[in-house]
Amino acid sequence: MKIRRWLVTGIIRTILLLWSVMVIYPLVWMFLSAFKTTTELYTTPWALPSAYLPDNFIIAWDRYMPIANWPTSFDLVLVCKKGEDAVLRHFAAAIRCQDSPES
Repeated sequence: MKIRRWLVTGIIRTILLLWSVMVIYPLVWMFLSAFKTTTELYTTPWALPSAYLPDNFIIAWDRYMPIANWPTSFDLVLVCKKGEDAVLRHFAAAIRCQDSPES
């Protein structure tokens, strides 16, 4: 019984370990690639960056200006949330009608 439990636990842990590597590895790769220059991205896409300079993050922050774009983002989230609420209300009403006995 102990051997079977040990085997099942080992298999589950192995699967979870593989899954976590599959999830974390692309995130780390994407983060490291963010430090590359444009020429490095196009010439050596699979290599690590030659230098870890935060210039790309500074450029992205200066060009995007999240505070200036806040009203647009807020409006988009508001519209999507209202649409989601409408869809969920219809599903809830359909489920309620299906579950209620007919009088």
